[in-house]
Parts: sequence; C-alpha cells; structure tokens
Amino acid sequence: MGTGELRWGVIGAGTMAIKMAADVSITPNNRVVAVASRTATRTAALAARHAARVEPSVEALLHAVDVDVVYVATPPSSHAEFAIAALEAGKHVVVEKPFALSSDQARAIADAARKADRFCMEAMWSRFVPAVDSVVLQASSGALGELRQLTADFSYALVPNPNIHLFQTPGGGALLDRAVYGVSLALSLLGPVANVSSAAHRGATGVDEDVAVMLTHRSGALATITASLRSTGSNEAMVRGTSASITLHAPFFGATRYSVIPSAAVDLGSPGAAGAGGTTGTASKLMGEVMGRLGQSVRARQTVEAAKGLTKAGLHQLKTTSAPLEGAGYVHQVAAVNEAIASGLREHPKMTLQHSIDVMSVLDQARACW
Repeated sequence: MGTGELRWGVIGAGTMAIKMAADVSITPNNRVVAVASRTATRTAALAARHAARVEPSVEALLHAVDVDVVYVATPPSSHAEFAIAALEAGKHVVVEKPFALSSDQARAIADAARKADRFCMEAMWSRFVPAVDSVVLQASSGALGELRQLTADFSYALVPNPNIHLFQTPGGGALLDRAVYGVSLALSLLGPVANVSSAAHRGATGVDEDVAVMLTHRSGALATITASLRSTGSNEAMVRGTSASITLHAPFFGATRYSVIPSAAVDLGSPGAAGAGGTTGTASKLMGEVMGRLGQSVRARQTVEAAKGLTKAGLHQLKTTSAPLEGAGYVHQVAAVNEAIASGLREHPKMTLQHSIDVMSVLDQARACW
C-alpha cells in the first residue's frame, strides 16, 4: 500500500465478478491478486485472465497477506456473511449490490466495518458513473429549481430460469436486483423518505418478477420506481424540478448521455393566460378552445405545449450531454475506492454506509406492502 497500489481479492466468479475484475485490472494502481468461489472452472478462468492465483477457500483468501480489499460478488444471500468475515479478517470491503438482504443485515455489516476500522462500501457503481454524478450535482445545486418528482425504470425481459439467482429465493427478484438502483438514486436526489408503497407480481419460483415502488420524501417530492425481470421498459430515469428536468438515457444506471429540458411554469389564472377575467372557468374554456384548434396551426400547437408547462423557448433549449464510460463503467468506482482508502477514509462520501442502510430500509418497507 505504500506505493498506492490496491490489491484485490475477489469472492465469486460470476458475471459481476468477471466485469468488475476486468475494470480493476485496467484502473491504475489496482490489480486482482486472488480469486475464490465454489465453481472451480470459473474460478480458474477468472484468475488466469488476471494473472491471479486461485485460493482453495474463501477463508484462505480472507487471510491472504497480500489482499488489501475484498470484493464480494456472490449471490445476495451471502453478502452479509462474507462481508462481515472479511472485515473481521482486517480487510477493506466492497460489497456488490444489493448491500444485503435487509436493513438489519446492512446495519450488521456497517457495525463490523466500524469495529474493524476498515473501509466498506456497497458497489453501487452507477453513483460513480460520470453522467449520473453530473446529474446528482446539478440537481443538488438547485439548477433544476425545487425538485418535485423522479421516475426510474430498470426492466429487461428474461426467460425464467430457476437455476440462476435472479429467480431464486432468498435474494432474487426485481426489487433487490433492479429497483435498488432507482431507490438509491431517489434517496441521493430527493433525500429521506417519509412513506413507502409498493406492489409486486410473483412468478412461479416465488420471486417478484415485476415491481413498482412509490416513495413520498420528507421534502414532499415523489419518486416512482419500476422494475421487471419479464418485460422490457424504457430503462430511463428522469428527475423533474420547477425550473428544468433531466433525463438519464437508457440504461440510466450506466448512462453515457443525459438531457436537460428547461421549463417555465404557466399561470393559467393570470390575465395573460385566461383572458381579462382571469377566472378558473375562463382558463378551462381557453384550454378547451386550444385543444379544439390542435393541429390547425403552428400557433395552436405551441399554445398546447405551453399549457403542458413547456415553453416554446424551452423546447428549443433541449441540451444533451455525452459522458463516456471508462472500461465497462466500473473503473470510476474502482478509482473512487482506491482514492478513498489512500486518503484514510472508511466510507465514501458518495456512497455512505448510512445511505446503503436507508436504501435497504426502503426495500424492507416495499416488501412489507406485498
């Protein structure tokens, strides 16, 4: 560690382990040195790809003297077990999302990290993606005005397969694997939650294959998060404020583009909008007349757009910004972990332990609604 190099030990050899290890290897001052998992063939292949060694057991990896940080990439049902064991062994830890199966498990991991005085973070890689980070910064700065709503969707159709963890209990399902991204983004942008409501459809294996979550934040803002294992959706996220809105284009959790749409509130009760009287009745009449003229003139179409809260000027000010990913998108997260540990931090300010606990608490409440 004296040179700033971070040596990673990976627990697991599935899809996420493969993707993360690849980006660890291309991030300066980071390398994979050891791999352990229950699948010998996959473990050997992953280790060979990064000139790392295969450890005979998780226990051996946790006590390897040349492992600085352990990345837990196993199914969610074992996240808490392995994270706590790694922390007790004196290792820094990065845990794949979801952080745990419940808020109680999340608190247990956080307690273990504080007791061990080691860095610990949920691998919510999307929070470190440049486009997402930029949107959070802009929204937090007040550039969108008062934040009122957020919508986020993560839905890609899969063929049900009881042999993969997404369709297995505990730990599978659309809420833990997919909606967690939208919930995390909502808490980052809109703050603490006052109320949670949710509905889900369970499939043949017992997991939630479709889920919708609605959050009422203490600020009064609303968030609607949808996720599915069986259908394909927009996979975009939008945060709307009183002055502008921003869309993170698909897939929002790994977005490379975002668009800003300035807007201006329309006062339908003002004399300019509703005629000399300015009454609600006059405003309604005006709206009816405008809708009736829709398609008859450019002027009428512009008036309808204004009534929807989008000024003609706003429509022409749509601005799309590109923000490319490095590697597969995990490089940004790996670099952030390295910088935090090198600086002596035990949590990353963009993805704190309390944030992960709060997200798990929302997911607990969502499941309770079912």
